[in-house]
Amino acid sequence: MRLPALHLFTFVILLPGCPGGSGGGGGGSTIGGSSTSTAGSGSVSVDTTVTASSGESQCVDDMDEPNDSPGEAIDLLPGLPLDDADVARTPALCPGDVDYYTFTLDTSNYLIAEARFDRSMGNLRLSVLGPNGAEMWSSMGGRLAAVNRLIDSGGLYTLRVEHLDGTAKLDYELRVRALPTMP
Repeated sequence: MRLPALHLFTFVILLPGCPGGSGGGGGGSTIGGSSTSTAGSGSVSVDTTVTASSGESQCVDDMDEPNDSPGEAIDLLPGLPLDDADVARTPALCPGDVDYYTFTLDTSNYLIAEARFDRSMGNLRLSVLGPNGAEMWSSMGGRLAAVNRLIDSGGLYTLRVEHLDGTAKLDYELRVRALPTMP
């Protein structure tokens, strides 16, 4: 999510007749690390050099990003209620990152939400936000943050997973289950 302070993006287009360009013909060649493709009378080369440097390690976002706010939350079961379901994901947090996930309950359910992680890489907090956006419960743990609670009404609920400390990427396994309650 957060890239170091210095970023360099270089895009080079080489055309025939220009210094460093290649003439017509077919096939391809490499020019100074650039990939060149020729077709007919022209050639195009794109050098996609990306350099990042600032002394801190780079953290690469997981494929759920962006999900850094309730408005960007990932729906765990798009279009379906979580009632009597079990969902697992394996995302990651960069230092200072927050991930949001939503789920819908049609009726009263017993919610089991767990985030398993390696404590040596940092700590996290797992929170359940109610349909009104207010925090209902939260948990931190040494390797497991878990919220196991009865939710007595249906609605759209949100899970918030926060990277609390550490300077490294924190991989975690998120598992969410909703079990029907007895009438």
